[in-house]
Amino acid sequence: MNDTLETPLFFSWEVTNQCNLRCKICYNASGEKFDDEITPFEVADVVEKIAACKPLFINLGGGETLLRPDIENIVKKLIDKGIDVSLVTNGTVSVKNCSCV
Repeated sequence: MNDTLETPLFFSWEVTNQCNLRCKICYNASGEKFDDEITPFEVADVVEKIAACKPLFINLGGGETLLRPDIENIVKKLIDKGIDVSLVTNGTVSVKNCSCV
């Protein structure tokens, strides 16, 4: 009997370094958006590569994930590929116009 996983159980993707807080206890030391963060154009390719690995779920983190303008698009693409999504937020950003939360 083979008890090893053939694919990753989950992925963790830090979608942005941008954060509206500067918490001293933050493990990530987030703050300003990095100049070389993945672009909305590159998201589809990354999602395809993740989906090809067939993980059960993905955790989206950062900085503050809800500050990323295309976060809903990222979540939708992952869900459309059959991947369960969890999203980390500091809870200070309004989610009125964000259906992914």
